[in-house]
Amino acid sequence: MFDWRQLRRWGIDEDDLPDGSLVLFREPTVWETYWAYITAAVTAIALQAMLIGTLLVNRRRRRRAERTLADQLQFETVLSDVSSRFVGITPDAVNAEIERALACIVEQLRLDRGALFRLSEDGRELLANVTSVRPGEAQPPAVIPLDSIPWMWAQLVRGDVFHVSATSDLPAEAFHERELADRLGVKAVAAVALQESGQVCGLLAFGLRAHEQSWDARILQRIRLISEVIGNALAHLRADAALAASRNETRQLAGRLLTAQEEERKRLAREMHDDVSQRLAANAIQVGQIEQQLTVANPARPALASVREQLSDLSQDVHRISRQLHPSILDDLGLADAIRSECQRWESRSQIAVDFRCGELPADIRKDIALCLFRITQEALRNAARHAQTERIELVLNADAECIRWKVQDYGCGFDVALTRGQPGLGLASMQERARFVGGDIRIESVPGQGTTIVVSLPLPEDPEDGLPIRPHEQHNAEGDL
Repeated sequence: MFDWRQLRRWGIDEDDLPDGSLVLFREPTVWETYWAYITAAVTAIALQAMLIGTLLVNRRRRRRAERTLADQLQFETVLSDVSSRFVGITPDAVNAEIERALACIVEQLRLDRGALFRLSEDGRELLANVTSVRPGEAQPPAVIPLDSIPWMWAQLVRGDVFHVSATSDLPAEAFHERELADRLGVKAVAAVALQESGQVCGLLAFGLRAHEQSWDARILQRIRLISEVIGNALAHLRADAALAASRNETRQLAGRLLTAQEEERKRLAREMHDDVSQRLAANAIQVGQIEQQLTVANPARPALASVREQLSDLSQDVHRISRQLHPSILDDLGLADAIRSECQRWESRSQIAVDFRCGELPADIRKDIALCLFRITQEALRNAARHAQTERIELVLNADAECIRWKVQDYGCGFDVALTRGQPGLGLASMQERARFVGGDIRIESVPGQGTTIVVSLPLPEDPEDGLPIRPHEQHNAEGDL
């Protein structure tokens, strides 16, 4: 048995004691005294360290996710903005919007430059249509022959996204592409084909000249999305241009039909006036001469008198019809007097009060404009007499230095304008086509039970020699001036 205190005093190591020795009065160590507390503290510290580490990892992941979401949100915002700007855009603003879209993508993806290339008419070259580069960077080439990128073009035609992180990654069969990249100083390239109606019409390319870059799937997907947006916009614009051209051709055809109709009417009116009317008059004179040769008691004389009167009436009807087919009064007396005469004729035929008021008109109105207004007047009076059930029609004609304004208003039963669209009636359509043919505008306003108003505005030529000088007409400027 040994005293632990004496062993410590004399510096005797416990390992030197004989086997089976018992050491008394030993003072317990810190571990022996506080091992439970130490174990608990270490466990708590380890748990806290694990929790802190987990929180740090989660925070790093969250920040990465937030950056990814923010980046995705920023791209989607750019994509939405680009898409919305292509809605209802005019053809002359397309290139500016595409350049703006390319600039946004170049900035958002941290690239050096982007370019939109359109396929040439012969299909042998790619022409740089719109480009966007960072300040200090060189512009992409204006023309790229397809024979200089055969391997790349084959991938684009298949619908793949062509991307190269470094020119050294190009395979052996892409030696043309490697030579082009070395010549242009491009280190990384990504491109996707532009399609219109399923046909490849060009490509959208982005590149880096300062350093190499690995194109991840996210960037490639964004490039594909922006190419689809631009491709769809170009397809819509092409369709709109084709539709506008078709409408223009339709309007020109309608104008030619109206012109041909007027020429045919003129020819028929001339033949009826110079041929049929003259022959009827000659027959009436001949019958009158035969009537004079017969005695008063001859029973055939009253029959001849009746035939002569019928021939005379028929001649007048033919003369009236010829005037309706071609209003010669329009050439002889002018637009205002021709319309006034037409109003008087309709007033006498339909027993409807027609009030015509005319203000100042140009000294010389173009024949096509005058004929257009006259035919619209005829059609408006005809429709009012047939359908309006009105007792009064007002017509107001005025002009200024820019256009002629014509208003026809009745106070009849009116109609629903919306219901007349697509109907087989040709009266309103004819008036609209005549106004469009001379570059004018026509507006038809009607409410059931409140009458109908037709407002026509026809532009006057800018050349003073074509009819701009204004002269006062017989009457002062009418009330209700448009």
